[in-house]
Amino acid sequence: MNRLPASVPALSIALALGLPAGLLYDSNIFATRSDEVDDILTLFTPAVTLVSDWERHRLQARTGATLARYRDNGDEDYEDYWAELEGRYDISEAGNVFGGVGYTAEHEDRGSPDETLVGDEPTTFDSRHAHAGVAHRFGDYNLRLGGTFEALDYDSVGPLNNDDRDRDLIGLGARLGYEFHPDYEAYVQLIRDIRSYNDPVDDFGYQRDSDGERIALGFKGRFTNRLQGGAYVGWIRQAWDDSRFNDLSTPDFSGALSFRATPRTTVSAAVDRSLEETTLPGASGYLYTEASVNAVHRLDSRTRFSAGHGRGDRGRGGAKGGRGVHDFARGGGRSVEVKVFRGQRPVWAQEGIPEVELGRLNVSRAPAHVLARHEDEALARYSTEMAALYNLPADAAAQLLQTAYGETPRLDSPLQNLAMYEQVMVFGRTELEGIQAASAIDLAAIFLGTAADKNLPITEDTVIALNRILGLKEMPADERAALASRANTVREAILIGHGPETDH
Repeated sequence: MNRLPASVPALSIALALGLPAGLLYDSNIFATRSDEVDDILTLFTPAVTLVSDWERHRLQARTGATLARYRDNGDEDYEDYWAELEGRYDISEAGNVFGGVGYTAEHEDRGSPDETLVGDEPTTFDSRHAHAGVAHRFGDYNLRLGGTFEALDYDSVGPLNNDDRDRDLIGLGARLGYEFHPDYEAYVQLIRDIRSYNDPVDDFGYQRDSDGERIALGFKGRFTNRLQGGAYVGWIRQAWDDSRFNDLSTPDFSGALSFRATPRTTVSAAVDRSLEETTLPGASGYLYTEASVNAVHRLDSRTRFSAGHGRGDRGRGGAKGGRGVHDFARGGGRSVEVKVFRGQRPVWAQEGIPEVELGRLNVSRAPAHVLARHEDEALARYSTEMAALYNLPADAAAQLLQTAYGETPRLDSPLQNLAMYEQVMVFGRTELEGIQAASAIDLAAIFLGTAADKNLPITEDTVIALNRILGLKEMPADERAALASRANTVREAILIGHGPETDH
């Protein structure tokens, strides 16, 4: 088992800057059931991220904004901005503590029922939030405990006083998961949800403080290298201080699927239920059930196109109108879900990865956009004359590289080869033209043997570690053994054909 450093290492950071821009078509900007108004938004989302460059522990600072400009409805323009600081301290290979603080200045979606009481501009509000927790692994069991706090401060817009909407949200949660297979986990979770308003009584004479629980049984898994998802079913209970409001007790559910249709296209679908707050007279709150589907196509590592559709339904509280495109859930239950339960360590930082020297294959731990960039570079660098190598069985390719290394056209960059390896493992093929591989295992072995260090043997543990870092499904033992053996044959051939003195 790898040893952790006795203390936090000296700060070394990676800086990421971004100024994405895009266009968004909204078919119903005011979220009405009739007389819908459509418009086109221009979005600018500048962001700066600082991340510690440590093998263990993690510190991340992020700040950014979302600036929206409507083509025809300038009163709907908005500027949201945010700043967050999050960290994780790894106590051991099996456990860590984590936490963070943040501030956001946001606007309220027009789908909120409280927006029907306001005037010509969206409501704006500030959020100050924090979370903390601990995670530990006991063999095949994973335990996460944590809590969240959020203070909401609404600005008055138009004639309505929004001060009576100001509130504090507290969430406490525990999740116990059982990993019965490297690709699948079942879990049970319990959440305590406390909502406390700054004003004991709102402008309409209602006491809106409430508390409750969520309990759920869930499952998540990687069904194939292209399809993953999860779901849970459970129960929501919430009780209000005001005796005029009935207690809520109702089923809870959530589910999500993500399908990688092509190397550049991902389609996802989700359904979710949440308990939302409102200050509408006579309404304690409302259940919001949303279903959505979204598709993202990556043109290159810097340009993406996306399209989506969502439908939402409010099941309680007398709220009328609305849509399900945007998620404006505010509650301790939701924040625990996002910040404590879903705030998992990266797949490569969890237990179950063999202790093996990966050398330059360690770059697989980098963010997904790094491999995406080198995938694009591989496509640009590739020529069809290289197909002669990749069409061969791995042992024949190894013989060619051993005897005619310098004369054999091929992708030479380890990162480009690693990106192509990931494509083959997910899709059984690559986007490279003219390749009729002997088998997916042979093609993957050629890319892996070329990507790896010449002086480090490729073993089954190497394959297990690399695939888990890349988030790939577990391979059958016979296929894994064949891949490791053939990739190592290619590596040895490159070592002989090129020589050990420098990287090839």
